[in-house]
Amino acid sequence: MQRVNISMFGLSYQLKTDDPARLKRLAAEGDRRIKEMSRRVRSFDVKRIAALTVLQMMDEYDQLKHDYDELVQLLEEK
Repeated sequence: MQRVNISMFGLSYQLKTDDPARLKRLAAEGDRRIKEMSRRVRSFDVKRIAALTVLQMMDEYDQLKHDYDELVQLLEEK
C-alpha cells in the first residue's frame, strides 16, 4: 500500500492504495466532473454539487450495467 495525495474540487486527501496511477486517474476524472457540475448548477454548495455529481455518475453506471447484462444475456443465448 502506498500513500497518495489527490485533490478534488480544491480539497486535498491522502489515501492508501495498491494502484497509485489508477487512483490519481479516478480522482482527476472525479475532479473534472465535479467542476463541470458546479458550472452547470452555478452553486457554491459543495454538498449539493457532490450529490448531483454522484447521481449523474450512478445513472451512467446503471445504464452501463444494464447494457452489459443485456450483452451477456445475448451471448448466453448463442
